[in-house]
Amino acid sequence: EAVASYDHLLKVVRALTRDKSQVLEAFQRMVFNVYASVRNDHPDNFSFVMDAKGKWRLAPAYDLNFDDRQTGHSLLVNGKAVPSKKDFLEVASRFELGSADVKSTFEVVEQAISQWKTIAKDSGVDAEFANRIDYTLQQGLARGGEFDRFS
Repeated sequence: EAVASYDHLLKVVRALTRDKSQVLEAFQRMVFNVYASVRNDHPDNFSFVMDAKGKWRLAPAYDLNFDDRQTGHSLLVNGKAVPSKKDFLEVASRFELGSADVKSTFEVVEQAISQWKTIAKDSGVDAEFANRIDYTLQQGLARGGEFDRFS
């Protein structure tokens, strides 16, 4: 039985779009999903759109739901449901993503996650729930993408 993986997703993105920037975008979504504890990252939550010239690209991200109740991810990263930063780097190497792009990806994702408390407060998210999410996000950032289940 085949196991869904980000490697497979990135292969599909590369084959369909023939655009390295789209492969990088898929890589960035992978990093974000793991760092942000978006665990419903199954294949149905990735799709494509075609422009008027017949060129495919990733559809905007959707169904991004934080989940600290389960461990692991639907799509494996380098064969692992709970990946380390090293696993991301191995995936990046297989898809020939440059070190500057990979470094920028981690910076962008970490910056986005660091804004959580402000966004939550501005959006009226219950403070206790926002703090619970922030705790898990900070754990993930400290571990470079490895998450423990929130107890």
